[in-house]
Order: sequence, then C-alpha cells, then structure tokens
Amino acid sequence: MSHTSAIGPVLAGVYATLNTSTMTTAVAGKTVTVANDWPQTIAAPACIIRVDSESRELDTMGKPGKSVVVNLHLLSDYQGQSEIQAMSAAAMCLLHYSNVTVSGHDLVSVQSESAYDAGIEDAGQDRQHWVLPFRVDVKQS
Repeated sequence: MSHTSAIGPVLAGVYATLNTSTMTTAVAGKTVTVANDWPQTIAAPACIIRVDSESRELDTMGKPGKSVVVNLHLLSDYQGQSEIQAMSAAAMCLLHYSNVTVSGHDLVSVQSESAYDAGIEDAGQDRQHWVLPFRVDVKQS
C-alpha cells in the first residue's frame, strides 16, 4: 500500500467538527469565526486551523499510519481571558478524544497537547493569540 498524505483529510475533518454551534457560539454575544486558512484580515473572536506537522511514525502490519499535529490559533480582541477560555473549552469539548471523520483513514485518536500564549498582535488594536495543539493519529484505510 502506498502512503498518501493525511493533511487534507485531517484538516477537513477537524474543520467540520469545529464549525458547529458549540464553537461558533462559544463566546457570549459574538460569533466565533472558524477558518481552515489564514486570511489577510479576520475579525475576532476567531479559531484558525493550521497543520504544524505530519509524521509517518505509526506504520504497523503493513498499514501506513500518520500523526498530524493541528494547531488551533485562537484570536481575541478582548483584553481579559474569557473569550480565549471559552473558545479553548469548546475546542476541547469537540476534539479531545473525539471521533473526527478523516476521509480515507481510520481514526486512532485525537488528543490535546500543551496550549500556549503566542503573544499580543497588533490588528488595529491589541489582539490576543493563543495556540491550542491537537495530535490526530490515523491509519490509512
């Protein structure tokens, strides 16, 4: 069996899982934008899905396996932590140990990794930027 990349199917599965009312309504009184590409401008609050890496360390029994690290970039213009915490909680609820559908692959697991503060950005005003990584392990079907 030849290897195929899992990046596209993992991104599609994670986007479909996150682009639901649990995430889009996580911040009271605001709509959270969920995007799988980083546009030139984006209104906050937002959750942008980006792939950090794909490794092929899970090959077993002649079946190609991949581990894909997906970073959720959480953006907030609110000066406190409540919007970041609400988006993070929604993401954990939707993804950690969930059954994300990954086309052409069998899901092994989805696990969160250590979130971190990526600093304050200038987006016309101070914008908080947190990164919440998830490891998605799959076997090619």
